Amino acid sequence: MKKMTIAASLILAMTASVATEAANADELASREADLVKSYLKESQNSLLSLSELARSVGLTDLAMSDRTAYNYSFSRGTGADALKKADKAIFESSSAIVDKLKKNPEMGAMSKKHFTIGLDVLADEIVSSYEMRASISDFSKALPAESGKLDSGRYVAEAMPEKLKELSSAFDNAVSYANRHEIKLSQKVEKALTLLK
Repeated sequence: MKKMTIAASLILAMTASVATEAANADELASREADLVKSYLKESQNSLLSLSELARSVGLTDLAMSDRTAYNYSFSRGTGADALKKADKAIFESSSAIVDKLKKNPEMGAMSKKHFTIGLDVLADEIVSSYEMRASISDFSKALPAESGKLDSGRYVAEAMPEKLKELSSAFDNAVSYANRHEIKLSQKVEKALTLLK
């Protein structure tokens, strides 16, 4: 009888352990879904902002390319490969825009309007990215060691620091351009600048 009681206790303990692991896995998967959704939305808005900035400095082909990447991002899903493709477009666009801004191009009234819209949206994404850092850090710490699981969330955790650095570079150069040409900065831009100090 005593042996049966011990065996039953062991079975109950194992069952409880398996249930706890399953619950933890479900909770982590739910956190991944929320994180990836936020990251994708941030990527989409970043593409919109870069499209406006590209248009403002005369990079019309790049502006169209960013819009195309933005549209495709809604149909590619939330897998790691889809996120990488959106980020690739962001990095290429950001780099080209920074290079163009450093040449101090002249802008007409319409170009300045596109510039202001793009800078405001980019400021929002800088703020959003900073707000995501704590969630990304917590998720990263909870990730299992083995690869092949939660790959989209793993990609977000690994990619966000470099992506934020790239967006910050584009933002800083756009703000510098605005200051040189006496383009008024909005409260959104000022808020993002406070975070980057």
